[in-house]
Amino acid sequence: MEKRYLAIDIGINQGKAILGRMVDGRLTLEEIHRFENHPIALRDGSLCWDVDFIQENILIALKKAKEADKTPDYLGIDAWGSDYVLLDENDKPLGPCRYGLKENDPAIDAVYDLIPFAELYEIDGLQFQPSTSLYQLMADARAKRLAKAKTFLMLPDYLNFLLTGVKKQEYCNAASSGLLNASTRDWDEELFARLGYPKEIFLPLEEPGIVLGPLKKEVEEEIGYNLTVLLPATDANASMVLSLPLKKNEPYLACDQWPLIGEEEGRAHTNKKSRRLNYSNEGAPDRRFRYQKSVPGLTMIREVIHELGNRYTFFELLSLAQSAHTSEVVDFDDIRFDSPESMIKAVEESVGRSLGPGELIDILLHSLAVHCASTIDELEALIGKSFECLHLIGSGAHNEYFVSLLSKAVNRPLYIEKELDASIGNLLMQMVASGEVSSIQEGRELIKTSFDIKPLKA
Repeated sequence: MEKRYLAIDIGINQGKAILGRMVDGRLTLEEIHRFENHPIALRDGSLCWDVDFIQENILIALKKAKEADKTPDYLGIDAWGSDYVLLDENDKPLGPCRYGLKENDPAIDAVYDLIPFAELYEIDGLQFQPSTSLYQLMADARAKRLAKAKTFLMLPDYLNFLLTGVKKQEYCNAASSGLLNASTRDWDEELFARLGYPKEIFLPLEEPGIVLGPLKKEVEEEIGYNLTVLLPATDANASMVLSLPLKKNEPYLACDQWPLIGEEEGRAHTNKKSRRLNYSNEGAPDRRFRYQKSVPGLTMIREVIHELGNRYTFFELLSLAQSAHTSEVVDFDDIRFDSPESMIKAVEESVGRSLGPGELIDILLHSLAVHCASTIDELEALIGKSFECLHLIGSGAHNEYFVSLLSKAVNRPLYIEKELDASIGNLLMQMVASGEVSSIQEGRELIKTSFDIKPLKA
């Protein structure tokens, strides 16, 4: 009997619901629902997520599936990492689900007063991000919210709780909290003690690929049917990487909002060199790690587009860039690109001349390709492996001009995975949980045969 799976993939700009099923030995996809998702402002100027709106759209997706006569048997949710909900003794939220902290938030300094960052990195292996749960929890502690908390749930775990009434904490997303010991792959109780966080609010960690249970009766009554909620890799980036048909020693470039270059590792790397080079050990299924690093180029491009007064669409600028024929590149590690007053001026100062819009974008795209190539070489040296190819996923895979630049720069076969994203990794893990696919590796082989994935020779 055919099984239908619904992947709810929630990003920081939009969410979508994708129905997956096996047809003639291939995974087929159909979009059921899509919605915009943006943080909202609080009175104090901070930002939070409209969790009620997200939950409402999950229910809309479930209703739409039934209306289309495509009722799913299973459901899995993935979202971003770090953000969470604190529940009181009645399982009610103790405040909004906040959108990280500002880099100068005093809570961050309060953490470092107790544990210096160098020591923290040796424990959790995470690069600095002000959104990391560890820092947000200090803000909650200072505001007296943490003392009232009875349960800590990452955002997708909380959404699962609203649907099922079951509280579970998934490993991949929990690893983004900064509170796991990278060696033991579990909560670090010494960290809790030193930071003053109550250990009893943190639930035991669960692996992706387990059954959570059926929908609550009131949810079933609202949508008109029931299904089984499964636990995928609830960190969207983990699900995105999971969708890649990776073999051993094959790196990836996830090129979306913040491009990430990395490789799957069986152990964490928390040495001084990893910290200095700003690598992060993020969670992956089977208590593994995505050893990866952020690449800043797309942020710089967005700043240039904003400075140009949004007079051009990105596609217009891309066309101008292709006609610019520039040869210069800039060093993204140059201190002049660290929060400049004008990104355009910083690029012009770096190359020593005035630049038109197309030239600016062309230089940054060339520089991004070169920076990615050097980061892959750097990653090889760090972990002592040799990479023979690179997998490209995300919006960058749809930019043919950037793909051509990247292919030349990395000088390796480049696998362009245009069709793959977090929703497919979500579906893969659901199929493992339901027993239709026996393992992650079998699922990755299924993805390889289901989608058009061919190497672009360098």
